[in-house]
Amino acid sequence: MKTKRLSDPIAAARGRLRLRLEGLEPEAERQVRAYLRLLLRLPRPGDRVRLPDGRTGIVQEVLRHSCYGLGPPDWGWRVVVRPEGALPYEDVSISPRALK
Repeated sequence: MKTKRLSDPIAAARGRLRLRLEGLEPEAERQVRAYLRLLLRLPRPGDRVRLPDGRTGIVQEVLRHSCYGLGPPDWGWRVVVRPEGALPYEDVSISPRALK
């Protein structure tokens, strides 16, 4: 029997996590959901993304480091993108929330 592929992984994750998140304070639950939403949206190296200035680029690296702050809204995650036609020293480090 084949299983259906989920078209909305965020909704699926929200449904699966409901039981595990019961008993948390509302603020903690909101932060957990926001973090999971961010994780589900992180691009992979090689993905094509659109930068806020309208240029497109290729994801070079996805990293997490405490120097970016480990709290909301980004939890330390950064995405290194090389704009199309740019040289390696022109890579852009950007918040994953800013990508389109």
